[in-house]
Amino acid sequence: VTLGEQGVRSGLKATHARLSGLLAHEHASLVLAQRCSGVPASTPLFSSLLNFRHTGDVAASDNAQVAWEGIQALHGEERTN
Repeated sequence: VTLGEQGVRSGLKATHARLSGLLAHEHASLVLAQRCSGVPASTPLFSSLLNFRHTGDVAASDNAQVAWEGIQALHGEERTN
């Protein structure tokens, strides 16, 4: 996102417009992605998956703890490189 000399309001509006424009492509099929990529069919489109989230340590509120009551995590995996 390039802000340049934009103010906060216009920067947010521009970012919203750009992200909204991507929604039309959110659920493209793998077949369509492969066809549009120009990559040979025998070559994988992706060699890695990255899901990055940065969150600070925040103490859970009483409401948040109640919301998760009775829910059990079945599997979790964290890796670093």
